[in-house]
Amino acid sequence: MRGEIREMRRFENFAAKGLWTDKIRGTPSFRKPSLLQESMNLQRGKKPGPYKPLPDAFVYEIGKRSAWIATHLAPFVVSVFEKIASAPLTTRKGKRLHRSTELKRQRALVCQHKWESPDGGTLQCLPFEIKCVTKTGGREMQWPPTSIAQLFTYLAICQMAHYFIVALSCGPRASEIFSFKTNCLSSRNDGIGVAFGTTYKVVDPLSGVNRDWPLPEIGIAALENQIRISKLLSAYLCVIRGKEKEHQAEEFPLWRVIGGNTPGAPLMNVYNGEIRWYVDALDLTHLLDEQLFTNHRFRKTIARVLALALVNAPKILMDVFGHDSMESTMSYILSDKNVRAQVQEIRRELVILMAKQAISNADGNGGRAAAPLRETIKKIRFRNGGDFGADDENELAEMLTGQGRFWQWVRPGVMCTKVPEQRGPCTKNQSQPNPSRCSADCRFRLEDAENRQQVDETIADIVNKIESAVSRDDRILAELWEGQLLSHIKRFDDLLKKWQEHPTVASVLVRRSEVKEHTNAVE
Repeated sequence: MRGEIREMRRFENFAAKGLWTDKIRGTPSFRKPSLLQESMNLQRGKKPGPYKPLPDAFVYEIGKRSAWIATHLAPFVVSVFEKIASAPLTTRKGKRLHRSTELKRQRALVCQHKWESPDGGTLQCLPFEIKCVTKTGGREMQWPPTSIAQLFTYLAICQMAHYFIVALSCGPRASEIFSFKTNCLSSRNDGIGVAFGTTYKVVDPLSGVNRDWPLPEIGIAALENQIRISKLLSAYLCVIRGKEKEHQAEEFPLWRVIGGNTPGAPLMNVYNGEIRWYVDALDLTHLLDEQLFTNHRFRKTIARVLALALVNAPKILMDVFGHDSMESTMSYILSDKNVRAQVQEIRRELVILMAKQAISNADGNGGRAAAPLRETIKKIRFRNGGDFGADDENELAEMLTGQGRFWQWVRPGVMCTKVPEQRGPCTKNQSQPNPSRCSADCRFRLEDAENRQQVDETIADIVNKIESAVSRDDRILAELWEGQLLSHIKRFDDLLKKWQEHPTVASVLVRRSEVKEHTNAVE
């Protein structure tokens, strides 16, 4: 507004000097800015806050829909586009078809295609509504598509579904995900699929450093579809523009502009707008919070989800994100101020769930803590007149674990029931248990009943190893395996009874018992 007043006075000065004849008469009226404009002006003056994780409801819904699009829609859309990209554009005499004739033929291919549902029938409608207009022409979308513009718009939707899956799988920065090319997909020696790209921020900001990002199976499938889309788009555009020879390149950008005024261009310059367009097209904007949706919020979302779901999450995230310090990783995790409380609540619920599982399997559990647990349940059942239902199970689980604060998994199938006020073999004083020093002789060790078969198979394998070492007269190796046998055979009482009748096991038990008696006599 001040600038407009300044310009008005400048032209009045020109008119007074005879340099301008169209003098402004009266005081001009200036339109009051709208509430939206006032809000935008206020936002410009504010320092943007830290990026926050995306809301859970939004992540769930956008993830579910993106997975459906990538697995059930994208393959069919790509196959139709492949037919169009490979369709001849010349007459029998070798002359180029008129553009209108090309469009008619392409439209016929789209209309004649049979869109199949996951069960093999006809896909009459999508499981959710697509609320957008075509990328070219701005016309309403419909299903099934009946025009090239609609097909290209569905192709753009499929691309963004792939983008969301990859971004929510490994959280690359924008510069990193756009470094992916059509030859980025590979696999490591351990069989895990990875996407190769370049990282810049914490290394050389100009040339960067090559690295890989591990991906789940759905991420690999999404990249495979996207590679097909990018290659077909290059082939299609080269044919349309009469530059077929340019399609001989070995690699192309993976993420491309589809439709609009610059088809085929890298998506790098407009990716945030395309992200928000995709959310609007799936009609999920109402599930977002007030913060602007940008690519960087994918990283904050992954940091929060892993912190809530995985043990040693900071170390895992440090590797996935390519950070050079734990402080950077922790800043991502703690960008959500409620994450610590959520982690504690989830841990409490998991501990109670673990205890409830142990209580329900009490008759089959092993370890020295199994008998006291069964005795406690027996007393409660006697006190309740023989009843022990779900409420009693939940109440006992909360009581034994101190409302979910104690008990922990030492390793798969092994629980520690020690509380800080108790002393055990792993700690000389009253403190938290030390899982690295867990012993089968500990009175707080509880073996999960579901682990019995695995322990039984392990004992059988150890017995075979002992017999093999004895047959080769390798006493050192045999004694090492005998120590392992003594450790595993005590885990379940019924397995001890079963295996102590085996000749090899019986001889080991007798020999170790004699050694123990001799040691005690000497002392």
